[in-house]
Amino acid sequence: MSTGSLALLSLLPIISVAIFLVLLRWPASRAMPIAYLVAAGLALLVWEVSATKILAASL
Repeated sequence: MSTGSLALLSLLPIISVAIFLVLLRWPASRAMPIAYLVAAGLALLVWEVSATKILAASL
């Protein structure tokens, strides 16, 4: 993947938080778990971080 597309993908968790908190006015207790799943999914699928490292970073 190109650097530009990786940069845009890395902004997805931040953009998702902005959409849920600002535009949809969701509470953080609902928005942040979704942002976590987006970030973990990107780490797993795009940057090929192992699931063990993602789980270790989550605890």
